[in-house]
Amino acid sequence: MRGTGVFILIVLCVLALPYSAGAQGAFRDRPQMRGTRTANTTSTPVAIPLPKARPFEAGPRTSSPAQAQTQPAEEPSGPSDCFIALSADGAEVQQLPPIVEANGCEAPDVVQLDAIRTADRRRIPLSPPAVLRCSMATAVVRWVRDDLQALVASQGAALSSLDNFNSFECRGRNRVVGAKTSEHGRANALDIRGFIVNGGRKLELTNPEISREFRDAVRISACRRFTTVLGPGSDGYHEDHVHVDLAERRGGFRLCQWDVRDPEMPLPRERPAEAGPRETEANKSP
Repeated sequence: MRGTGVFILIVLCVLALPYSAGAQGAFRDRPQMRGTRTANTTSTPVAIPLPKARPFEAGPRTSSPAQAQTQPAEEPSGPSDCFIALSADGAEVQQLPPIVEANGCEAPDVVQLDAIRTADRRRIPLSPPAVLRCSMATAVVRWVRDDLQALVASQGAALSSLDNFNSFECRGRNRVVGAKTSEHGRANALDIRGFIVNGGRKLELTNPEISREFRDAVRISACRRFTTVLGPGSDGYHEDHVHVDLAERRGGFRLCQWDVRDPEMPLPRERPAEAGPRETEANKSP
């Protein structure tokens, strides 16, 4: 019996050998997962390096296309054709970078119009200088040189400067919150109070005391040169200045709304109480 038992034990050991070898081979061939425990083997997790800290002077990262559009515009590569022509046409101008702002205010080919040189080389400044599209600045220069000089001369004076009330300003129309972007926000408009003539006298365009003939002639010339002219009587926002711009509209539509007003006739003074009622035909004494 003892010999039989030993024989059976040897047979069982021989049968178990292929299974053990195959199992161990399977474990050896299986890829080891990071951080998991296999047969008597543990792998150490690999540390992933973090990105380098962003330098302070680099500023915040841009996180969306919308933010990318608000980045400052690049400096112009060189003088534009309009700028060169405007300088040759008798204007003191400085070329500025294009305007690109987050809330829709934008303008290409922007200049600062400082002054206009007349044919006889007199200097007519804008006070303060106006920031405009080059095309709008060109229209203003030609208006001054070809029309306004002669109109002011008809009043026995010489044009000295333009009273610039407003040019570029990123805002909605009439400064109403949520309104459509004004032409001022596109650097395509100029607001004028009037003109300074020799001796410092002011010719205010909305002052009824100034010659009606002169103001009416200025209105006609402005409506001929610009696509929009707004003054007193237009919308309640232009009672003390005149707005001109070069807005483009469907079908070439133009807008000219400026009431050239006469001085108001003074009302008669109230009759003193002690004077009694006025005498009429009905209550006259016989």
